[in-house]
Amino acid sequence: MDTPYLIKALLQEKLNGKVRCLTCERRCEVMDGGLGWCRTRQNEGGTLYTLIYGNVSSLSANPIEKKPLYHFYPGSVALTAGSWSCNFNCPWCQNWDISKSPPRPGRVTTQAVIASGAKQSPSRKEEIASSQKPVLSEAEGTLLAMTRAEQLPGRYVSPEDFVAETVHHGCQGTSISFNEPTLSLEWSLDVFRLARQRGLYNTYVTNGYMTSEALELLVEAGLDAMNVDIKGDAAAVKKHCGTDVEKVWRNCREGKKAGVHIEVTTLVIPTVNDDEGVLRGIARRIRQELGVDTTWHCSGYYPAYKFSAPPTPLQTLERAHDIGREEGLDFVYLGNVLGHPYENTYCPGCGELLIRRWGLSVAQNRFEDNKCPGCGRAVPVVTGS
Repeated sequence: MDTPYLIKALLQEKLNGKVRCLTCERRCEVMDGGLGWCRTRQNEGGTLYTLIYGNVSSLSANPIEKKPLYHFYPGSVALTAGSWSCNFNCPWCQNWDISKSPPRPGRVTTQAVIASGAKQSPSRKEEIASSQKPVLSEAEGTLLAMTRAEQLPGRYVSPEDFVAETVHHGCQGTSISFNEPTLSLEWSLDVFRLARQRGLYNTYVTNGYMTSEALELLVEAGLDAMNVDIKGDAAAVKKHCGTDVEKVWRNCREGKKAGVHIEVTTLVIPTVNDDEGVLRGIARRIRQELGVDTTWHCSGYYPAYKFSAPPTPLQTLERAHDIGREEGLDFVYLGNVLGHPYENTYCPGCGELLIRRWGLSVAQNRFEDNKCPGCGRAVPVVTGS
């Protein structure tokens, strides 16, 4: 195929008549002419190719708080791109339009058209507004202003063009998100190298299921921060996502050890992971394996795709917050609860309000040289200064 989306996959090994993909921990063994589980890798004549290099389904300049990354360049903006498909099988995905779709060359979601300034009729704007869910963060896969009505013509986006657009729009960094970014490994690496040369930061919003080899390449290329989904305990993740959560925990540990800023998100879903024992287990592991200063976001779920459980009650989210604090975590936040006090950052020493947030906006930042103005305690927030 003569297409810019098709390039040789970086991580692969030949087997007897097959090729094993080493991009994610599914480690698919793909026969000649076949596709991997995610449908973004294909074996052609004994060589594995990616089908989505630069195939951007979604593009927008987003506040870093939308990832969510609360302790990483607060108040900054990252140009954010997504592609197609996923390596998890979550039945509640908010972004199922792209995460459950195979690669679609030449097509993008409405979000990309809106972000690039394309004009729309009032009726289309009203249709998009009516289709929105009241969900704010990207970690559970939400696109603002995304419609399920139709896909609009798109374009190939080269790493050079993406980084140039990042600078042009005054963004401070890049983010690969919306669908699982690990599937865009080759494109991510090229973007990150170029972005770092321009003094930009690089982030991933991920389910954390990349191989150690893939994570190492990302770190070497310039990955600065990840928001990683911990979707539940081992049983829940195996049942609903078809994957091994221990590989996700391993990547959190390895990323942190390599100097990557790590924040964890758990989409709290009734009947899946809202049990106190499950939440307490996640909080405890964050403290023990990643440290008390590692941020934990407990986000509210809304019904989507194939999952019809009711939205997460506020009291469940508040209990999750309390559990995290009881387990010794210094920074636990609620997500998708607009205007809640637990969106804010407080000093773990004296309780002083440090960052006041309203949804995706930083309304007030009271840090003084990354220290609490009340008691002088140092607070781990990456600011680049």
